[in-house]
This record gives sequence, structure tokens and C-alpha cells, in this order.
Amino acid sequence: MGGPDRILYSVDASALMDFDHVYPSDVFPSLWELLHALASEQRLWMSGFARDECHDDSLKAFLKRHTAMVVEQAEYDPWVSGLVAAETHLRIRVASPELTKTVADPFVIALALYLDGRDPKDVMRRADPTASCFVLSEEKRNTRLPRGGIRTKIPDICDQLSLGYVSILEFLRHEGYSG
Repeated sequence: MGGPDRILYSVDASALMDFDHVYPSDVFPSLWELLHALASEQRLWMSGFARDECHDDSLKAFLKRHTAMVVEQAEYDPWVSGLVAAETHLRIRVASPELTKTVADPFVIALALYLDGRDPKDVMRRADPTASCFVLSEEKRNTRLPRGGIRTKIPDICDQLSLGYVSILEFLRHEGYSG
């Protein structure tokens, strides 16, 4: 899917919601043209769980226009299992046992592992060395390691997995956007 000149992005709902709230399309039309173009080029991807966290009408319209960018869990489920299996070894926690609802974070990361060409049985190993995927999220790194040294934030987990992570600003730089 990817390649050295074709960076893919697994988009967390937080990034898409921030695009909508901080960079609305009526003020930043060229930015939204970029997002539409990348979605049409199949470079922006989103898990079904992340899509379900997007409730604003403008985001729903964007996702309705780009239905092909949404990937349901069945397509990358082996990578979800691989990520969960790696939790203890990597000192990460992709979901909190006390949560009563499904959160998108582990699925955003697992989708990125799938798009990044990782081996689902060993998510640290690249099965496809030409693939390149970043997680696009506005979640921030932990400034202090939580008790027990377990990493729970998307950027921290990406670091442990040697998986690319970008914020909106870094994403815009990657794509050469200058407004």
C-alpha cells in the first residue's frame, strides 16, 4: 500500500476533530482541499472505532464523502491481536480494563501497524520494508511515566513500537503545506 514516497496516515479522531474545530473549512479551505486530496489518494485511513467518535456534522459529511478511508476491524484484526500480545513485553497498555466502552486508540495503532507492513505475529518486525505509516493524533506524550512504567498514550506507544507518530503541525510539514 505504501512506499517511500507514499506516506500513509492512520488518523485518530482527536486529529480530525481538531482539524474541524481549530482549522474550519470556511477559514482554511486549502487545508481541507489537502485533506480531501489525501483521502481520495488513499493516504488517510481511519478505523471504524475512530470514525464512531466523530460526532460533528461537518466531520460526518467529510467521512461520508470518503467512506473508503474507513477500515473496519475485521480487515486488520490480526494486528489488534498482535498489539495486545505485545503489551507486557513492551510495557504498554492499549486499553484500560476499567473502561466500560470501546475506545479507538488501540484500533488506530493496530491499523497503523497493518498499513506500515508489520508482521501481525511480531508487531515490532516489518514484513514490508517499503511501507510507511504514521499515526496522526493530537494526543500528547506523557510528561511523566505513569506508575509501573506502563505507557498508555498513543505517542508513547508509537515510540515503543518504533511506529511513526505526527501531530497536526508535523503532518502539515510532512505534506509540505504552507497555507
